[in-house]
Amino acid sequence: MSNSFDSPHVMILAETEIGERLGRQLSSPNRKISLFTKSYDLLYQLAELHSALIIVDTGSVDVSPRLLCMRIQALIAEPLPAMLVLADGEASVELPVETASGSFDCLPNDCSVDILKIKVAFLSRLQRQQQLFQSSLQELDRLNRQHHQLLDATADGILGLDQQGVICFSNSAAGGLLGCESKQLLGVAYEALLTPQWSNEKVVEEPVGADPLRANTQMTQLMGDEVEFYRHDGQSFPVACRPGEVAGDSEV
Repeated sequence: MSNSFDSPHVMILAETEIGERLGRQLSSPNRKISLFTKSYDLLYQLAELHSALIIVDTGSVDVSPRLLCMRIQALIAEPLPAMLVLADGEASVELPVETASGSFDCLPNDCSVDILKIKVAFLSRLQRQQQLFQSSLQELDRLNRQHHQLLDATADGILGLDQQGVICFSNSAAGGLLGCESKQLLGVAYEALLTPQWSNEKVVEEPVGADPLRANTQMTQLMGDEVEFYRHDGQSFPVACRPGEVAGDSEV
């Protein structure tokens, strides 16, 4: 079954006759194919055409695959297009392994049409998966920033603790209540906030093999409805704590 994942926009960089032959071989109702004989023409159109796959015939173009990858990397942001290099079986191809290129593969330029089609379909799917993964990471980062902004905007002081009771998140309100910047609380043991000299203490590493359930029980006992915290300057003040476990999170 053909879909946009299997039939991306393909840009061919090759001499006219070779490029037209490749275009006929890869022709598909749902696939757009653009032919370029000069690398600068391809690069000029690349940002607007959003190609998912570039096919380069090394024997008939004016640029090496490695240099083309570097120019693409400097021109557009991720996700970068995949690249399929067609080379003479006797020629060596300098692979762009040290560049932040997209999916990359190489075939002899006299390979069968079936092999060419299979490789194009494979790279297309792989590139699409990488694009979806990149989009998921961007969405996750957006949601994470939004989550932190919401927590930071609330008037309640919020502390996130790991299983050893060490602070790994603090919003601005928590820092304000404790008389310090929120980032100064990171890495401080929650239990230390119950002592006036906590700002001078260092986090004590939990011994290897510590029981998370026991640690959570101790934290719950310390987090009563009314406890006494100490500010950064050593002054005490009453606090009402409402502990809550983050379901499904093994670290916080």
